Amino acid sequence: MGCTLNGIHTNKFHLCTSLKQVPLIPEKKQTVVEVQGRDGQYVFEGSYNNIQIEYSCVIGGYEMSERRKIAREIATWISEPGVLIPDSEPDIEYHVISSVNNISTTINAREYHDDFSIIFTCEPYQYQRYYNNELTWEDIDSSWDSSNI
Repeated sequence: MGCTLNGIHTNKFHLCTSLKQVPLIPEKKQTVVEVQGRDGQYVFEGSYNNIQIEYSCVIGGYEMSERRKIAREIATWISEPGVLIPDSEPDIEYHVISSVNNISTTINAREYHDDFSIIFTCEPYQYQRYYNNELTWEDIDSSWDSSNI
């Protein structure tokens, strides 16, 4: 399972990915106020924090130089904010604010793969994408003649 960021899928880089974390709902921002001489606390809630979506990734290949080239391409690809669409939820999109990766810290010289993580920081809410590859005009039961417009 991969993802599409700004119209580019992880398959372009022959990247093996697995989704580690996607929060269902964002955490609420809370301000706690303690008043001297009073029991308890006041808790003010209102808005939400950003969410973080994390992918575990593997770059495979025999030559370390080739893996480094792919790693640079991936780092450039994820450096821009944009729209993230996970393969696990193709009808949902997340708006990416920033991303962090640890590609350069884990390059393995004596192994034939490199492991790293990508963490996307996204806006608190996911957005519904409207797609349907299977519905055609012939599938619609009501015709224009019977509609009262």
